[in-house]
Amino acid sequence: MADGAIPVGGRAWDDLRRLARTPYLLGIAGLLIAGQMIGAFMYSEQGKYVAANYTSLADRAALFATMEFCVNLLAFTFQAGVVGWLTRRGSVALSLSAMPVLLGVTFIALGLYPIGAMLLATQVIRRAADYGLGKPPREMLFTVINPESKFKSKSLIDTVLQRGADSLGQWVYVLVSGLGLVGVAWLCAGLSVALLGATTRLGRAFETRSSADDKEAA
Repeated sequence: MADGAIPVGGRAWDDLRRLARTPYLLGIAGLLIAGQMIGAFMYSEQGKYVAANYTSLADRAALFATMEFCVNLLAFTFQAGVVGWLTRRGSVALSLSAMPVLLGVTFIALGLYPIGAMLLATQVIRRAADYGLGKPPREMLFTVINPESKFKSKSLIDTVLQRGADSLGQWVYVLVSGLGLVGVAWLCAGLSVALLGATTRLGRAFETRSSADDKEAA
């Protein structure tokens, strides 16, 4: 082992126990789970719409290519400009809150105007917000925890919990699909409000931990 290296050991069960016993890590996991469930709902609604309105494989390919381009362009804009500006002018808490606010407004618009174009636009904005607004500040949350939690618990959250949350979202969608597009849109708007509350608390916890680290380093 190189000088100064910090050993990171333990088993998967230890990672689960650490996650369950740490409210801060549970909060991060909650963000990911809620985001994955919203994504599962919207992918399912998108799939139903595309299947009903784009019968040609060529038309579907063209649609998905256009959406992917828009997602990448918007995500780059969010990541390169908006997140950095919010973090410099405000805080990580403000950056974390940007995504649920944008999603909430978008889902409300979809609930009021449940048409195909709005559904596709909502999906583009949701994905771009996840990549460009949600992920960067979410990664910052791990910078104020110890190496064991940072590397082991982060790996657990990014793999097992992410896949499990996606599967859970697909299962829950079966139960709520009868609500129709309008009902699902309002459900996602409600989840976005819950996300906003979670990001606000996590942002404050991050600032508290960061301040404590600064005092110890001083």
